[in-house]
Amino acid sequence: MFNYKILIVDDEKDFALTLSERLSLRNFDCIIATCASDALSLIRSHHPDLAILDLRLEDMSGKELISEIQNFDPNIKVIFLTGHTSEEERKECLQKGAVDYLLKPIELRKLVKIINDALEVVPHH
Repeated sequence: MFNYKILIVDDEKDFALTLSERLSLRNFDCIIATCASDALSLIRSHHPDLAILDLRLEDMSGKELISEIQNFDPNIKVIFLTGHTSEEERKECLQKGAVDYLLKPIELRKLVKIINDALEVVPHH
C-alpha cells in the first residue's frame, strides 16, 4: 500500500510529534520541522505530497512558506492548521493556494478526511 508523505511544520514540537504519531497510525509517512528553514530542507530532500503548516513560525510566516513551497513544487498540497486566525488571513492563505485553513484543536478524523480528499488528485511519486 502506498503511503503518502506528509510534512508537519509547527513551532510547538510536542504538537508536531503527537500529530505525526497519530497520522502515522493511519498509514501516512510523516516528517516534522519546527521552523521554515528546516521545512524547506526537508521538502528538497523528501518531496512530501502534502504539508501541514502553522501560520506563525519563528523564522518565516506560514504565508511566506507556502510561497516557497509552491516555487519549489506546485504539486505539494498545503493545509494550514493554526491556533491564530482571522477571516482576512484565512482568505489570504486560500488565495495563495492552500487546500484548507483549519483551527487547532481539530478532530483527527476530520483532518484525515481533508488530507485524503486533498491527496486524491496527487500523482504518485
